Amino acid sequence: MPTIFTDRGDKHTEQLTSGKFWLWLLVAAAAIVAWGLLARWDSLQDPAWTVCFWRRLQVSCPGCGLTRAFLSLAKGQWSTALMLHPLAPFLALEGFLVWAGWGLILSGRARCPAPFWINHFLALHLLAFSTLWLYRAVSGTLP
Repeated sequence: MPTIFTDRGDKHTEQLTSGKFWLWLLVAAAAIVAWGLLARWDSLQDPAWTVCFWRRLQVSCPGCGLTRAFLSLAKGQWSTALMLHPLAPFLALEGFLVWAGWGLILSGRARCPAPFWINHFLALHLLAFSTLWLYRAVSGTLP
């Protein structure tokens, strides 16, 4: 059975279990079902449902327009998705790459990234969302 090495100093090992593999497959199936539901959902017919802070706090958040952008992506409307939230296509691709990387780690073909790199990755996201939100707030293009 393959072994996964974590990036801790002691090279602690963890055995690959079939439960983890099935969870990995379940996540893929859930993502496919969710993407299919998004492609069929008409958000204009259900305007009361929203995730954004605007509805409750009257303040636009850095993720403002992201849900509608994912709806547009699921329908194949790339230009609309980019207009609603320019990071949406990158986040969708990133979600797939993280899932694929998880599979490589489970199969023993890759190692878990060190917490140092995960923290930098998350900090980069915070910077990207904050910069985009600030630019959109100053230019008046928040959705």
